[in-house]
Amino acid sequence: MAMSFTGLFSGAGGLDLGFEMAGFEHAYSSDIDEWSVRTLQENRPGWHSTEADVMELSPQDLPDSDVLLAGFPCQGFSLGGNRKEGDERNYLFKEVVRLAKAKKPRFVLIENVLNLRTMTEPVSGKPFVDVISDHFEALGYHVKHNIFKVSGYGVPQTRRRFIFIASRDPFPKGFHW
Repeated sequence: MAMSFTGLFSGAGGLDLGFEMAGFEHAYSSDIDEWSVRTLQENRPGWHSTEADVMELSPQDLPDSDVLLAGFPCQGFSLGGNRKEGDERNYLFKEVVRLAKAKKPRFVLIENVLNLRTMTEPVSGKPFVDVISDHFEALGYHVKHNIFKVSGYGVPQTRRRFIFIASRDPFPKGFHW
């Protein structure tokens, strides 16, 4: 039986579609942007996709699934954006933590720009990656992260992306990216 996934901040579905292509079963997708959701619904009419603000989603709104995907907005982290440590969107990871705490998926995967690993969070002074890791470790997850040049995985972009995985179970000794 295939593992299932729920997508938050799905946009037009790039990360969600990648998981579908890898053999995962779609459970739910959402995004706050009407046009992104319309595009997703047009391309995947059989999927349960909704326009929703993640801050207003309750755990009961989400189905149980094995993997929780989250590509929260990158503008506050990105060199191509405003790059502001205090950008309120930088803290949307806390909504992912809140929903993971309630839904307890086996895995949480976060995708974002490289600067997520180096930009410091203003209150703690720690890199955001460490702050996010601390939140998931406090829930009992094991955490790993790495950088990928996504063109090597069929994505028609030359940029690199930061990938963060939180796992309920310890990673196997032979784990490699």
